[in-house]
Amino acid sequence: MRTNGLWALVTGASSGLGRAPATRLVEEGAAVVLVDLPSSEGEKVAAELGEGASFAPADVTDTEAALDAMLARLRDDIRLDGALRMASR
Repeated sequence: MRTNGLWALVTGASSGLGRAPATRLVEEGAAVVLVDLPSSEGEKVAAELGEGASFAPADVTDTEAALDAMLARLRDDIRLDGALRMASR
């Protein structure tokens, strides 16, 4: 799959099942918005992944908060090419 230049959103991206695909996407040239709980390691993970990653803190079980976080990133003229829902309880 070609991911270079694509924009993706990955929930649950600061650890476990979400972190692996987020990391792979960034390694292959995608720009990835990591969505995870505000109390997660999301900011740290985004910094570790480098320029291709950014963090949008949100509790995806709160639909309004999750949409606000995602829309804040999309307002920056970012298109969304794909999304992975990896958050779990």
